[in-house]
Amino acid sequence: MRQFAFVFLGLFFGFLVQAQSSLLDSLVYLPNVEIRATPMQYLPFGKSQQSPDTSLFPLLHTYTLTDALNTFSSTYVKNYGPGRLATTSVRGGAAVHTAVLWNGVPIQSPVLGQVDFSLLPAYFFDEVSLIPGGNGAAAGSGAIGGSLLLNNKTTDQQGHQIQIDLRGGSFDTYFAGAKWQYRNNNFYNNTRIFGDFAQNDFKYLKNGQPTRLPHAQTRQYGIYQENHLSLPTHQNINHQNINPSKHQPIKTSNIPPSLTTKIWYQYAFRQIPPTRFQAKSVATQEDEALRMQATFRQIRTNSIQEFQASYINESLVYRDSTADIDSDTRTHLLQLDANREWEWSANQRLLLNARYTFTEARSSNYEGRPKRHQSALFASYRLRLAPKWKLQLDARQELVDDQLVPFIPGLRVTFDVSRQLQLSVLASRFFRLPTFNDWFWPSGNLDLRPENGWGQELGLQWKTAHLNISLNGFHKQMQDWIIWLPNGPDYTPQNVKTVRIIGTDLQVKWQQSWHDWQLRLEGYAQWLQAQNQESRQAGDASLGLQLIYTPLWQGRFQTNLQYRDWQLFYQQNYTGQVFTTIDHSDGLGAFSLGDLRLAKAFNWKGNMWLLYASVRNIWDVDYEVVAQRPMPGRMLEFGIQLGMINKQK
Repeated sequence: MRQFAFVFLGLFFGFLVQAQSSLLDSLVYLPNVEIRATPMQYLPFGKSQQSPDTSLFPLLHTYTLTDALNTFSSTYVKNYGPGRLATTSVRGGAAVHTAVLWNGVPIQSPVLGQVDFSLLPAYFFDEVSLIPGGNGAAAGSGAIGGSLLLNNKTTDQQGHQIQIDLRGGSFDTYFAGAKWQYRNNNFYNNTRIFGDFAQNDFKYLKNGQPTRLPHAQTRQYGIYQENHLSLPTHQNINHQNINPSKHQPIKTSNIPPSLTTKIWYQYAFRQIPPTRFQAKSVATQEDEALRMQATFRQIRTNSIQEFQASYINESLVYRDSTADIDSDTRTHLLQLDANREWEWSANQRLLLNARYTFTEARSSNYEGRPKRHQSALFASYRLRLAPKWKLQLDARQELVDDQLVPFIPGLRVTFDVSRQLQLSVLASRFFRLPTFNDWFWPSGNLDLRPENGWGQELGLQWKTAHLNISLNGFHKQMQDWIIWLPNGPDYTPQNVKTVRIIGTDLQVKWQQSWHDWQLRLEGYAQWLQAQNQESRQAGDASLGLQLIYTPLWQGRFQTNLQYRDWQLFYQQNYTGQVFTTIDHSDGLGAFSLGDLRLAKAFNWKGNMWLLYASVRNIWDVDYEVVAQRPMPGRMLEFGIQLGMINKQK
């Protein structure tokens, strides 16, 4: 019952202040309030954010986020091969230390604590952004390395819009997708479907002989459905093209309340190929997911209230007859959110969020059906102290199965040194709850404590009309890092490590236009040291050494040249050496990959067309991201996009 009392306290406070809203509205009228009602859209001001170039995203949206992240973010993607398991490491964190939020809802697996990015189609998202660094107050459990935001937005264009995408390439890879959008004054519809197939039979060296990768077929399909309805009201409504996902400035107090529903269904079947030293593999994996969301939003003169219900149902079936494995895992998640935001003046803003989450899992590896009840209160307050100073205070308190987790505060201060230069300082706490496997696996440990720690960040940003330079230094120290250790014939998770992470990253963007020409250049470099500083395990060979699969150096250079309707894009990535054993007795060498893309847009018979071709791994580099898992060499791909618009009269 403490769970419900905890949530009720937050809801009661929100409604109590709502009862006073008529008084607040009469005190202050703000014609230009920009409202962001969900915690992760309410990011600390000045915090670095990485997202794909708007001119490049149309060339990436037929791929999964595995490919997209390698193009625009500082993430180290641990990829087992095309279409197969892909996890991330952001600023030295493990795969479980990246929070992934779809329209504000965390979609990490409660069983594994991570997301397989090869199962996230960029085709279903309008905005993809990576927020490096810990942000536990806003994003909750797992937001230690960084947070990835996947958002959907509506179009301002009334009438019908249809888009068809086709792509094919080396190793029998094919993609087909279609989008249909319709909008009028009160209603919006967005339907998207896709199918993706790949044989992935590329050549690689096995025992010194060229061999085609066997048993590597993947196929996926999915559908996304979104509807937005402006609800009837007794007020005299001034109808405008209000876009609920853009959180645009409020220009009138009589915007009608709205109801938005989103449904995302997806299925994937994957064959698991053998490693370089396996004779063969017969393993397969099936993933199925249904994600649903309903949001009611009401905007007032200086505030917004939002109520959101989300449901996620996922299943993972893994079979390997040679190892006598037939594993079936299913999870259910129900999340309820109540958000309220106010802006009393141009210098003050407050956001409150109350959340309740129920999670249940069923697995052939568990006894019974473990459940978890989780409640949270989040508050964020922004204050402009002076024309050049800004302050943001965040706070989060969670209750998990009647147990309080550590209080999570956050502080950020920015100072405008000049019109071009800004200095920012951030300090925050973060945490991660043990996964269901950590707790409920046959050899799990119910006495595990949440991982927790503190992080600090110092940033400088120089910005002019043509040049943007961002330099950040960061430090994190984590206690109670969970690791699975041998325990007789099994492995058992234990809180054993204290990990210290320090690093710096530099990003430089430059752009210039000359008549019909436009050139964009971007460079990124990161140095990162992530070491085990302390361990409760006797004779731990990893003490003082870099964590496995954590490169010391990473870098990226991009050039994007546009002439009228032509676009030429080239990228060169560098990934430094990584170690694959904790004592550094084995590892993988550094590698650098180049990708080239050429696109041409044109109008034919009143429709917009886009033709593109790409060469991935253009230098045909032989490399591995995961030990003994071969990666493809040079790949050729061709695609076409057709866009049709029927404007409403």
